[in-house]
Amino acid sequence: MKIAIIDGSTVKSVGEHTELFPNTSFPNTGVSSSFLTENNAKQVTIPTYDSKTQKLSAISPVIDGDYVKEYEVVSLTTEEKTTVDNQQWNTVRKDRNIKLQDSDWTQITDSPLTDEKKTEWQTYRQSLRDITKQSDPFNITWPTEPS
Repeated sequence: MKIAIIDGSTVKSVGEHTELFPNTSFPNTGVSSSFLTENNAKQVTIPTYDSKTQKLSAISPVIDGDYVKEYEVVSLTTEEKTTVDNQQWNTVRKDRNIKLQDSDWTQITDSPLTDEKKTEWQTYRQSLRDITKQSDPFNITWPTEPS
């Protein structure tokens, strides 16, 4: 567990509890709140954020109530957002290509499917190809595979 040693309102040092207190044996459950209080320490917390639109930016450690923060949440720049979106589109395309490959057999001339079923599969496969026309790579509506 990452903790910070505090002196008044100042963060003196930050590190893993085993590094800051090398001669102390800790239970498997980690550092207790009483240990933190007795040693003028606070747990370091990492804020939650939406990686699709935000990132963490390092800051000088600051006391925030019962915790110490080393990061603040900031919005991605337009360039960073484009990069994140493009990475997700690549993942979507890979998933789409696997689904297309897995259904290739439905379109061969000696496929055991009826013409009606082949048409269902053609429609499904076209919907897969059209996936990239959707606006949000993080919220893809996948077509339902024919039964």
